[in-house]
Amino acid sequence: MKLLCLGATLAISLVCLSSAAIATAQAAAASPAALNVLPGTWNCTAHGPNGTSSGTVTFTQVLPNLVRFDYVVTGGKGTGHKGAGEWLYDTKKAEYVALSAGSSGWGVSRGAASAGAVTVTLTDTYPNDPTNGTTVFHFAPSTINNTSDWKKDGKPMHSQQTCTKA
Repeated sequence: MKLLCLGATLAISLVCLSSAAIATAQAAAASPAALNVLPGTWNCTAHGPNGTSSGTVTFTQVLPNLVRFDYVVTGGKGTGHKGAGEWLYDTKKAEYVALSAGSSGWGVSRGAASAGAVTVTLTDTYPNDPTNGTTVFHFAPSTINNTSDWKKDGKPMHSQQTCTKA
């Protein structure tokens, strides 16, 4: 019986130590503030040069600093467009990197920000094109708002998008 109690005590101690080690490791690798908001499904509405469109985007946490997303445009111009991508926080460079590819094109955007930032400005960096623009994101627990500015045929363009958590 003593051996059984000792074995149970050791097992409980190991579980407690393992839990403490896991909690410490998770705290050390905590997700950046903007990425913490993302996991889940969001309903989005965009207003831009082509009118109003709507769709959904679903974010899945892959690693503490990496979130994958899938999107589909369900209404307005571009209905049926879909794609996927990732948001990454590079802790060494203190910047966000967003990669996206889909039926309406692809690109890479980057922007410097602290891990605690809830407002992030991304600049389109690839493909390298003088018409590339910037997008400013504002992250909150139940809403994501963004505004994008770019040029098309030398003419300034602007869009706004609001997403609410489903």
